[in-house]
Amino acid sequence: MSTQPSSITPAISTLSEFEKIDSTEFAKRVSMTESWVRNQTRNNCHDPIPHVKLGRYVRFEWNSPGLDAWWDRHRKGNSAPISGRPVEAEGRFLVRTVLRRSAGRARGVQIEREMEEARAD
Repeated sequence: MSTQPSSITPAISTLSEFEKIDSTEFAKRVSMTESWVRNQTRNNCHDPIPHVKLGRYVRFEWNSPGLDAWWDRHRKGNSAPISGRPVEAEGRFLVRTVLRRSAGRARGVQIEREMEEARAD
């Protein structure tokens, strides 16, 4: 059996239309460290980055719907998803709530106002 690169290359390109990148390139594109990216692909991670594991090698499909959905789930606030599609997690729509300012922060603002009023007197 011959394993010439020319016979393997066409088969790999037909697997999917998304660009395959390694963890180093993925880390550069999302402005994170490679160790953080690797930790986010481990089995004990709560919501791992969608990836393909080939032995010890990890590859990501850039711009794939799974990766876009993962990015949307981790986006803070109530901003629109990257993909323009609703975000789903295990068949359920995620509800993004806008959190009110915490009580501690509100109390801090109140203390600052009282201090400014005391200085003005």
